[in-house]
Amino acid sequence: SITIDTVAPSAPESLDLASASDNGISDSDDITSTTTPTFTGTAEEDSTIEVISDGSSLGTATADSNGDWTFTVSSALDIGTHAITATSTDAAGNVSDSSSELSITIGATFVDRGSLNTAVAAWIANETNATATYGDINDWDVSAITDFSYLIPSNYKVGVVSYYYAFNSDISNWDVSSGTNFTSMFDG
Repeated sequence: SITIDTVAPSAPESLDLASASDNGISDSDDITSTTTPTFTGTAEEDSTIEVISDGSSLGTATADSNGDWTFTVSSALDIGTHAITATSTDAAGNVSDSSSELSITIGATFVDRGSLNTAVAAWIANETNATATYGDINDWDVSAITDFSYLIPSNYKVGVVSYYYAFNSDISNWDVSSGTNFTSMFDG
């Protein structure tokens, strides 16, 4: 007797940003500065997993004999928020439903004060454009910065006209633990 498998596997489960890629405030907040992050999950053993970002395939991985799989993005994702899902295809070619969506945020990483100054100036000039370039300011990775002095100006000058700037953006996710100088951080 011949058995034909026409039953689709269950949707992949436990879709997550691998803790090594999840370098936000914690290793479980799904915030990363890595544009080629690694994802993990579980699915039917030996099935092929397709990882999808915002409706476009990122590539495939194979679940091992325990159903565990790992996938690392090969082409850099843009800074911003991404909706990640996965499907599983069994040996017979049956495709599962999509997994639950995982929302990740990719933010900019700053390793020197000059690049951070440029990003802050862009943010002050136009938050929308700066977000498109660097991601949301609250997701920026500033953990390598030691000098935060005079970073955010309270006023600035265009020509001969002075303007007052009231900084009111949330930066509570910033890791400033390497900081050694915070002199007038909000009065540059």
